[in-house]
Amino acid sequence: RLAEHGASVLFILFCSARDVLFWQIIYNKYVDKGAHFYRCDFQVHTPRDIDWKGVGARTEAERHEYATEFIQACRAKELHAVAITDHHDIHFFDYIKKAALNEKNADGSDLREEDRLVLFPGVELTTSSPGCQAILLFNPSISANVIVGVLNTFGIHLSDTTDEKTSPTIRLSPKIDFDYIYSTLEDNLLTRGQFILLPNISARGDYTIFRRGNALVYSKMPCVGGYVDGIIVDKNGFNQKVRGKNIEWGNKSVGVFQTSDNRHRDFSALGSAATWVKWSSPTTEAIRQACLAKESRLSQGTPELPDISITKLYVSDSKFLGQFEIDFNKQYNAVIGGRGTGKSTILEYLRWGLCDQVAPDKQDDELNTIQSSRRGLIQKTLQKNEGTVRVHFIKNGTPHIVKRTSNPDRVSIRIGNGVFQECSEDMVRMLLPIQAYSQKQLSSVGVRMEEIRRIIEAPISEQLRDISLSISDVSLEIRSLYGDILRKEEAERNLARYELEHASVKEQIAEMRLSFSATVKGDENIIRLKNQFDEERKLIGTWYQQKDALSDMIDQLLSMVLLFPYARFSNTTPVVQSIYKDLGNRAAQLQKLLNDAKSLVSGDGNLSFENSMIDWLAADQYTETEYAELKSLLNVSEIQRKHLVELEERLHRVEKGIATNNQIISELAHVNIRYEDLRDDWRKLHESKITLLAQECDRFSELSKGQIKVEMENSIDVASISKSIKNFLLKMGVRTTRIDSITEMIAAASKPVEVWNDIMNEFEILAKITSSENGANQLPVTANLDKHGFTQNELMNIMRQSSSQSWLDMSLEEIDFNPVLKYATSIEFEQYISFSDASAGQQATALLTVLLNQPGAPLVIDQPEDDIDNRAMGAVIEHLWSAKRKRQLVFASHNANLVVNGDAELLVCCDYVKKDDQSKGRIKYEGAIDQAEIREEITSVMEGGEKAFTLRKEKYGF
Repeated sequence: RLAEHGASVLFILFCSARDVLFWQIIYNKYVDKGAHFYRCDFQVHTPRDIDWKGVGARTEAERHEYATEFIQACRAKELHAVAITDHHDIHFFDYIKKAALNEKNADGSDLREEDRLVLFPGVELTTSSPGCQAILLFNPSISANVIVGVLNTFGIHLSDTTDEKTSPTIRLSPKIDFDYIYSTLEDNLLTRGQFILLPNISARGDYTIFRRGNALVYSKMPCVGGYVDGIIVDKNGFNQKVRGKNIEWGNKSVGVFQTSDNRHRDFSALGSAATWVKWSSPTTEAIRQACLAKESRLSQGTPELPDISITKLYVSDSKFLGQFEIDFNKQYNAVIGGRGTGKSTILEYLRWGLCDQVAPDKQDDELNTIQSSRRGLIQKTLQKNEGTVRVHFIKNGTPHIVKRTSNPDRVSIRIGNGVFQECSEDMVRMLLPIQAYSQKQLSSVGVRMEEIRRIIEAPISEQLRDISLSISDVSLEIRSLYGDILRKEEAERNLARYELEHASVKEQIAEMRLSFSATVKGDENIIRLKNQFDEERKLIGTWYQQKDALSDMIDQLLSMVLLFPYARFSNTTPVVQSIYKDLGNRAAQLQKLLNDAKSLVSGDGNLSFENSMIDWLAADQYTETEYAELKSLLNVSEIQRKHLVELEERLHRVEKGIATNNQIISELAHVNIRYEDLRDDWRKLHESKITLLAQECDRFSELSKGQIKVEMENSIDVASISKSIKNFLLKMGVRTTRIDSITEMIAAASKPVEVWNDIMNEFEILAKITSSENGANQLPVTANLDKHGFTQNELMNIMRQSSSQSWLDMSLEEIDFNPVLKYATSIEFEQYISFSDASAGQQATALLTVLLNQPGAPLVIDQPEDDIDNRAMGAVIEHLWSAKRKRQLVFASHNANLVVNGDAELLVCCDYVKKDDQSKGRIKYEGAIDQAEIREEITSVMEGGEKAFTLRKEKYGF
């Protein structure tokens, strides 16, 4: 569709950030058939105005020139619709209309009809009864000649078309009041239903209806809206009056339109005071509907719209509805129709396409029944026909498409302009975590903590997911490091054993050599040298191990440098290419430095080092030869000589073990610090999770309007931590009461994560040691476990049977929290009961209140009216008005109040293909309430349809 815009697409690409939002809003009208916001200025004058400022337009050429400039100015001022409203005159409208019809795209091609500037023909009237001004607007399609005839009926004689200015304005006759104007236009077949009258309701001025003596007229007038000159100013109780909060003015509420009252040739005022108006097609009936639902259809500032929305549902084939496609509105979508016409089916296909399938709960028969029914629907109506479901959605301006085939069941996704790639259901749920409820499912949520948590956590789901991913990442690194910790501790234990043995063997050898030295004259010096070279060999061996380790590290760095920077790129800017070149040069320099470092470590080419080593090796070899000769001359038994050789060989092995373990300890010197830092990160991440949840619980309470109180105190998930400890202590003979005591202490703690860590530390001590290391009956200090009654036998069993790996698995389990919910039986007196003790209707109404006040992902509910108390319907409707600014709503409903007074932007009307045959369904209409066929459908098929429209008439006076 964008391609059809031709060069205008280039214009959009170069818009400012504000312009992009502007075009995003107007572009919605090409997507669905529902209602969308348009920026309007409903009081604009032409050069015919007596008070015109700037160059006039007398000749035909001048008038056409002005009209062309006017259209260009409207585009520049980002207006979608304007009303031409000269005083008691309509003549200039045709010039502007012709200019609008002649407007072209940037490439010279014709504009599409829906892209054209919307022009409402109108007249600014000055009435005597009441003494004020009023704007009379007509449908864009109406003929100017018809309007001229209407004005003549009102006693208005238009100035000659050749006059540059209109004649001075003369007030209408007192008999031509608002009621007369309405009745006259309704009686005229050419104008019936094609007009709207908007009086001047400025806070002050000579021409506003809000003047002394007009209160009764205002309260009784048939008008549902009014306009102000310029920006709304809350003077003289203006807001109270227009919102129906002033009894003196009849508590009459009206829609308010800011207007520029532009009469400047430089268009300096044009669009300076505009109003966003929502409609599906630009008619005066749409303006009237906007006044009747002003809370959601009128906005003086740029409208707030959801960042995430489902844009299209496509089903290739299904048993009941066949192939169908629905373009959804960004705001409130209502699927209506008679019973059994496919409303629920549409919502279930939508949910199935987005993989919104909650796992069955073994303890919840009602939920399992709902889930079973949902699965049956998909199997019987979609999978049997091998249907494919495609769901298009936009997230923060980026288009996504999820495609799910029913046979075989596969899910793939396309992001932006990419290609489809297979993905998991979890990935789809992560990208678009819709909140969806089947019929009567909302009223069963209150007893299921999992669902309660899902509602509470929905607005912060991404932050919580990030925390969980961080906890997972930290846990993985802890697992990796913990192996190093154990390896280092093992090396330290081995080193201690080797050092002890080395001291013993060394002393034994020294003693034997001393005892032998007396047998051969002059051998004391050889033995001394032998002892010295043994020590030096040990030292040099350690150095060479360190040198080899350094060389290996340099090799690893070299392998990384060879891959830096990553060279795969295309279509990059010159700046990025320059950065790549610079990094490449640095990598080359680094590679040279590392090669030099490797040579430096190895000592290759270092003559001084090499000569020193040659000298030392020669001296060592000479000493070994002398010592060997000495041993052959010793006057000792062969057994003693053999024993000395064995001790010397053992000394070499021990020295090698010492060097190896020293190297391991050296390599892992900082592992404990890093491990403790990661453990601290794990704890802090859980604390940030608690803080985030606590903040959201407070906000949840606020969103419920006081109906629900949510607390985080003592909310740790006892069941999950109890399960973790039980899994660790499985088959160790530990009594369940000990575990219960621990979990109760953790649950009651003000800082549960710290208490959990303290308990874990004591279990770790037991898991790391064995009875052979610590004595058969000697146990380490475990103050916390002792406090909870662990016996010596139980602790010994843990010490003998547990492992570091099982302890690690337990200690790294992510801790969850279950907020505590209470229902307010009296908000005023702060009286609460457990949320589970409230009735299903009370629970559902309170939760729906929260859901409608939460921003975030689309909310899909099948027949919400089944769950809520009828007495709460008024409040729910008011929440709907604000809800659709923050999140997309997709409801299937039989309740006309939810649809009409909730003011759905798009209605999808379902029906049977044949009236008396219920075997096949169809999408009969898609549209908005300002369309006659949609209003007729609501009245004929919805429960209370006519009454809902009547209720609105009674409430708003029309």
